[in-house]
Amino acid sequence: MTEISGGASRWRTARPWLAALIVPVAIMGALVAIQSTAGAAPGPVDLGTASNFGVLAGTTVTNTGFSVITDGDLGVSPGSAVTGFPPGSLVDGSMEVANPQAAIAQNDLTTAYNEAAGQTPTAPSVTFIGAGQTLTAGVYNATSSLEVGGTLFLDGQGDPNAVFIFQAGSTLTTDVGTNIVLTNGANACNVYWQVGSSATLFTSTTFEGSIMALTSISVQHRGVIVGRMLARNGAVTLDDDTILVPPSCGPSPSPSPTSASPSPSPSPTTTSPSPSPSPTTTSPSPRPSRNSHCKMSASPISFVEQGLGAHTSSVAFVFNLECQPVYGESIVELHSPQLNNACHDTLKWYSATGSGPDGVDPSHGTGESFDVMLDDDGNAEAVVWGGPSCGATSALVEASPGTSAVTVVHIKPPTDTPPGLTIWPAKQIEDSTTSSVATIFYAEYPSRFAESRVEFSDAQLYDRCAGGITWVGADGQVLAHGKSVVTTLDDNGNAFVVALAGPSCASGSTLGTADLVGPPYTTYASRFWVLSPRVTADS
Repeated sequence: MTEISGGASRWRTARPWLAALIVPVAIMGALVAIQSTAGAAPGPVDLGTASNFGVLAGTTVTNTGFSVITDGDLGVSPGSAVTGFPPGSLVDGSMEVANPQAAIAQNDLTTAYNEAAGQTPTAPSVTFIGAGQTLTAGVYNATSSLEVGGTLFLDGQGDPNAVFIFQAGSTLTTDVGTNIVLTNGANACNVYWQVGSSATLFTSTTFEGSIMALTSISVQHRGVIVGRMLARNGAVTLDDDTILVPPSCGPSPSPSPTSASPSPSPSPTTTSPSPSPSPTTTSPSPRPSRNSHCKMSASPISFVEQGLGAHTSSVAFVFNLECQPVYGESIVELHSPQLNNACHDTLKWYSATGSGPDGVDPSHGTGESFDVMLDDDGNAEAVVWGGPSCGATSALVEASPGTSAVTVVHIKPPTDTPPGLTIWPAKQIEDSTTSSVATIFYAEYPSRFAESRVEFSDAQLYDRCAGGITWVGADGQVLAHGKSVVTTLDDNGNAFVVALAGPSCASGSTLGTADLVGPPYTTYASRFWVLSPRVTADS
């Protein structure tokens, strides 16, 4: 979860993209020359305890406005000056100032910096990267300054452990509106920027990876960084920025040829299951038998009801069912009388692989039960909405007939909750039938923003899915089609929507946001991963 505040949302405001960027012929030739890397692929850089920090400075950290550091600490050592916190804030992080934790992290940063600086370049020397360019894993070196402009694509080529190392002999700068995009499994945890002096990210930069600067780092207005800002000897300066430490980035072991670095996405390689006994039924659409291996999970497990007033409490859950692939294309019924009763017979269902009765849209259903069809890998997902007057309870949800897959969900009464944006589930395997995904965007703002308008957006997910995104509200009704949707916070400052994305989604990570439409334009952000189809059930 990440917050940005103090200015018009960068997703709503026209960003100054360099649409008319003219790159000299000599530079364009250099860009073409480094589209592919040569030589051995680099291993991950071990950040040690520095990986726990979203911001780490040698002298001081200075902030203007409502910058937010999420899932990482703020540290200073050997200096001790921190200004601008508050109004800046940390979400799931702590402040470590002139203490042993910060000192050890600085020592580990020095080691990591030297490790990255010592890597052998795998491509010709560069001075500018971006302007629509795609780079694959490797070590890229600028003997002096390195500039990033326009859009830069970092292509993991299906490998979530692909490592990108950028070495700048002196300064690193980004142009206004620069956008770094990770594709095909590339992971921000494995993107490193080693800077020989100082780094400056200009206004509205969207940046991926960890900057390790010898001197200082400055992030200008409304930057979004998925990674870390680590300065060895100087200051880190922020201005209404968002720093989101990727969830899989933690203290990592020293790289070795046999160990894999952490990744937010499982490896795209699938597990080949041992053949399972054939179903005993001769029906063309067999249902899993009692001795089949199926499992079901719910996202979230507990849901704080959302709604304006005590009698407008709504909930939503995403269910993922995983069976052995021998049952691919089977029909499975999801049912929960307890959940339906708690929500006064208001349940609405959706699945891209729904199997409703003839003459009815199979992707939609109502009531305590809903049929879904497993894809070729034995997987299916479904969304259920309840409300507007669900009671707090725990409810059993079963998949039947025959399968032993069950899960329990909990409905919590409306309440004021910690601020941020949560995406449930944060990672989802697209079905192999339609290549679609479904996830819940749940925004939690301080109660003083009750009944304010909020915009949910995920432009990257929209671009990944040929069918775009259909946004569905708390009542199960379609609100909009496109990159974003606007709805209203309840009287506790909470709101949720469901993003139905697809068909034909490409795998990879996306950045979702929730933006207050009016002052102070507070924004939260969180990551979502689309995973390629695969077998997940044990044989």
